[in-house]
Amino acid sequence: MIAACAHPALRAATDAAHVELDTSMSAFDLATREGYRRFLGVQAAALPPLEAALTVGGFAAICPDWTPRMAPLAQALDRMAIPMPPTRTTTPMGAAMLWGVAYVLEGSRLGGRMLAQTVRGGEVGEDADATAFLTDRPQLSWPAFKTALGAALTDGAEIDAAIDGARLAFDQYLDAVRLETAAGSVAAAGPHR
Repeated sequence: MIAACAHPALRAATDAAHVELDTSMSAFDLATREGYRRFLGVQAAALPPLEAALTVGGFAAICPDWTPRMAPLAQALDRMAIPMPPTRTTTPMGAAMLWGVAYVLEGSRLGGRMLAQTVRGGEVGEDADATAFLTDRPQLSWPAFKTALGAALTDGAEIDAAIDGARLAFDQYLDAVRLETAAGSVAAAGPHR
């Protein structure tokens, strides 16, 4: 594959996971405080190990304009009184696989800006601390990220490794949604008599 094919290949290979994640996340009503808290709970479970993998793998050296999102996530969690769960570890990854993880995280960042409108129009309102995670502005725009992705992934083996990284990231998020959904179901059921 040629470099220009990296983004379309990643999108095609992860489309089903993307749809499943979007569908699963839509169960959380972001216009309500509780729905937004549950959304942030998913982010708190999924993002830290993925971002840690990027940090440990030296992704900032590979893509100098990439910026982590842990600080705005921690700010939002603190404002919404949600404890940060212990961070799980991830397997060390090569550069191409890191690009796949970053593809999912940067796509999430892009989508977050759209979700911020729903949160701000609901019970959370214009609370800048609570919405910090959704309104975080990257140094690297989405078009620039896609260009860097294409330049970095220059052959089929690299694109395949990036697809593996993207799938791992989607799986991490889907697992977090399942756990949050199960926890919400238990909480909604209340104590057993």
